Amino acid sequence: KYDKIFLPAVLKKLNLTYCPLKNNDTKSLLQTDRTYYQDYQYIVFADNGRSDIYTKIIRRFTLSFFKKEPIQPIHILLFLDDDYSSHAELTQTLHDHITSFTSLIPQMESVCLPSQNHIKLLLPSDSKPRISIQIFYVPHSLEWQIVQAGLQLVESQKIRDQIKNPGPHKGLELLSLNNSSSIEQTIITSVIDGWFQESDWYNSLLQTLIKSFE
Repeated sequence: KYDKIFLPAVLKKLNLTYCPLKNNDTKSLLQTDRTYYQDYQYIVFADNGRSDIYTKIIRRFTLSFFKKEPIQPIHILLFLDDDYSSHAELTQTLHDHITSFTSLIPQMESVCLPSQNHIKLLLPSDSKPRISIQIFYVPHSLEWQIVQAGLQLVESQKIRDQIKNPGPHKGLELLSLNNSSSIEQTIITSVIDGWFQESDWYNSLLQTLIKSFE
């Protein structure tokens, strides 16, 4: 629920055009008019649970659109929290889920590049992937990053401790209360006011987005 606030704010700041879905669920995604995929070749999934993304969204999406020639190629960015496992291991886990249903699409091949957090889905005759999945991992979590950046703007050490100690989810709520704003506004402000401009992960995200929209 926070990613779908944060990512549009970043895209807007970069002046990148995107087409939002009405709902952040698989059913809505699969019912979207086909012209969406012709006009907007870049798809952002907000994180509504990694297991749902691995076992439901990617599975249904692939089975529904792999053979739709008019809308190839499709580029997907998964925006996920880093849960302290190695990125290569997490990418391999997603690939394992994909290989579990490859038999449902005759001849579909999957190529996993764990060091690049990248998975490609194609047929042997294809010169380029039909579906390309790039995974972007946010260190710790998005909530953690926002709280840590926001704490730098809080003058009182006592208040900083109160915000920091309960954990990132509660911390984001307390940070917003301290700033007399909603959580949504805090997230948007963090982007607009450049809270992360010195952060390597954020600048890497910007480069990933810009490259994907080229």
